[in-house]
Amino acid sequence: MPRNAKPWTQKADDILKRAVFEGWSLPVMCETLGRTQAAVRARAYVLGLSFRLVAPTKGRNVSK
Repeated sequence: MPRNAKPWTQKADDILKRAVFEGWSLPVMCETLGRTQAAVRARAYVLGLSFRLVAPTKGRNVSK
């Protein structure tokens, strides 16, 4: 970890989780958290979060 990196708090983790689940854009997440895109992506990876959108499959034929 770079020497000037500030540690992630539980509050920041909670904001990041909510932001990912609510579909915030990455720039908005970065501005809200005061972090770089690389830092936000790295923390999301550590927390097991994904920025990929997954379309609901209910009522769709997905076997095609």
